Parts: sequence; structure tokens; C-alpha cells
Amino acid sequence: MMTEQKSRHEAVVCQQLDQAVEQLPDSTNNALLQARLKAISAATNASPATTSYRKVVWASCFSICTVLGVSLFSLHSTQVEPIPLALLQAETVPTEDLALLEDYELMAWLAQNEVEL
Repeated sequence: MMTEQKSRHEAVVCQQLDQAVEQLPDSTNNALLQARLKAISAATNASPATTSYRKVVWASCFSICTVLGVSLFSLHSTQVEPIPLALLQAETVPTEDLALLEDYELMAWLAQNEVEL
């Protein structure tokens, strides 16, 4: 009973919409037709499968480039050897050796920062 009433109501609504469309001016009908054709053309040109395939390809390329970049930088990294604690005791080290130690620390710092830049 409810479905019969609903289907009659739908039929009346569809009939009124059809009559309203028939009364539209030709310029509006032409604009609607062009919009439909444009939408159909856009839908057929860019399929979702192609779009998702492109995303996968670009994501893979980005991942590969990232891994290659990280491995390239890790190959060129220089490791600075730690200074032995015995050299850091000022009482046993002559002043000339302290100056050399300070120069070594400066050179090690420069080498480390050159890699990071």
C-alpha cells in the first residue's frame, strides 16, 4: 500500500519535471547539453585506475630517490675519531700539544659540519 502510493507520487513528480524541462528556453537546453557532454568527456578521459596507477608510480619514484639520496650521503660521511681521555688531562699535556688538540677539534668540527651542509 505504501509502495503504491510512493510510486504514484514519483510518477507525478517525474511528469511535472518533464513538463518543466519542455518549457525551458533553447539556450538553457543547449547549455545543459554542453555541460553533459563536457562531464562525459572528462569522465572517460581520466579513469580512476589510471589516476591511482600514476600515484603509485610517483610514490615509488619518490621512495627510490629518497633511499638513493640517503645511501649516497651515508657513503660520503666522515667519522671523527673520539679524543682519548688521557689527552684531555691538562696537567700531563704540554701547551704545544694543547694547541694542536684545539686545532684538531676545530678541524674535526669543520669536517663534520661540511658533511651536514
